[in-house]
Amino acid sequence: MTAATSTDRCLLCGHDRFVTLFPSTLSTVDAPLRPEDFACTNIGHKEHGPVVKCAHCGLAFIHPREDPNQIVQAYEQVTDELYAEEEHGRVLTFIRFLNYVERFRKPPGKLLDVGCHIGTFLRLARERSWEPYGVEPSHWAVEYACSKQGLNVRQGVAKNAQDFAVKFDLITLIDVIEHVADPLQELKDIRAILAPDGMFVLTTMDFGSLFARITGKRWPWLMRMHLFYFTRDTMKKTLEAAGFETVHFSGYTHVVSFGYLIHKLASYSRAIARVARAIAKPLRLDDVQVPINFGDFMTVVARPSRPSVHPKLD
Repeated sequence: MTAATSTDRCLLCGHDRFVTLFPSTLSTVDAPLRPEDFACTNIGHKEHGPVVKCAHCGLAFIHPREDPNQIVQAYEQVTDELYAEEEHGRVLTFIRFLNYVERFRKPPGKLLDVGCHIGTFLRLARERSWEPYGVEPSHWAVEYACSKQGLNVRQGVAKNAQDFAVKFDLITLIDVIEHVADPLQELKDIRAILAPDGMFVLTTMDFGSLFARITGKRWPWLMRMHLFYFTRDTMKKTLEAAGFETVHFSGYTHVVSFGYLIHKLASYSRAIARVARAIAKPLRLDDVQVPINFGDFMTVVARPSRPSVHPKLD
């Protein structure tokens, strides 16, 4: 158990005692950050810094933390053509997600997607009568969303959405919270631009899931671009600290092509990936869409906290 510096305490509870869960697998302690390490489709599934858990609240994160400014700079430079090529799977994933979200908040209304990347989700939401807005750090992705999808997307993070000068009826944060340097502040920024009766929905990995616990250090989502690892309990606590109350927890299913699955498999064994690719190509399996759900992702629906009402005393 190690003590943190005054500037590197647990962002959730402020305590300074951490338990090491998984040591760093990086080749060097100060390995430079590269934009490709932060692309959605990168295959760095075995490369990560030291993963620790706060001894007080249980929040897990990379410690010592990466420099926030360098993280932002890396994301601003990300290009990810493979993500765009895999759009069909993203569409199927987001249709499932929208069907779920609209159980809690139906269109029409103003929808903000934080970390919207190339805007596929926003385009689908627009087709279902939502008024879409987005923010995204990658310059390449913003240009793609605006020029090819015709969307209102600005470069930046949640706080930059204040420039739209509106309150949003629905805000989504899809597989993003684990990437940001300060998740609590990101959630507070989202809370500030959500309408009083609005809904907020996020997805992220579930560090407390059975699959994550069984696979341990081989869990595929231990990656350098993932800075925080939430359980349902620590996610609920973080939302409450940001001014939200949780409404519902559920799982989350990603749909990917078989060819993309083989691409990801290469991070574990290039030899097995080559064999799988050799089998898939003549059988024309590359474009077959495969739903993936090992129970290690969560969807969380939240709303602004409502003040407690106490009876007046005579």
